[in-house]
Amino acid sequence: MGLLRDEFHAGPRRAVAGVSTGGYGALALAGRRPGAFAAAASYSGILDTSAPGMTTVVDAIVAREGLLPVTLWGSPLLRRADWTAHNPYRLAARLKDTRLYVSQGSGVPNDDFGNLDGALLEGTLWWQAQGFVRHLTGLGVPVRAHLYRGGTHGWSAWRGEFEASWPVLAAGLGLGTDRAGWVR
Repeated sequence: MGLLRDEFHAGPRRAVAGVSTGGYGALALAGRRPGAFAAAASYSGILDTSAPGMTTVVDAIVAREGLLPVTLWGSPLLRRADWTAHNPYRLAARLKDTRLYVSQGSGVPNDDFGNLDGALLEGTLWWQAQGFVRHLTGLGVPVRAHLYRGGTHGWSAWRGEFEASWPVLAAGLGLGTDRAGWVR
């Protein structure tokens, strides 16, 4: 944040957004640092690391980077407190003053038939995203969610989702937008 302030003259209002593991990171960071971000958005992120199958997904992502799965937070059984401390689902109540946008596709390709790996991953994340949005709603935490049929884990879906989330992010930054969502 200091780099953005010092080198790019960023103001005190911040928003954070990301795709895939960046979407996880955006909501985990906002939850771990309440008040640091006025808005946060996740596009196809892991939003509940303790949901069924998600520890396997996290381990696979870590392994894809050439690291041992326990490198991130340790064993999900022996280091449960560390996993919980980084889980957006468990941090959800701390997001009550952050404008939120969450998007997730079901993984059934509707326009990206060459991305079958992306379809499988998106479908794997589908259920935990729905649970996360229900959890926010149950806690009374406002969220704008777009949980849609279709879509794969790839840029063909994320481009449109960023555009759809822009009014939420812009409002968090204190920027006015016109009806089409463009900054005035």
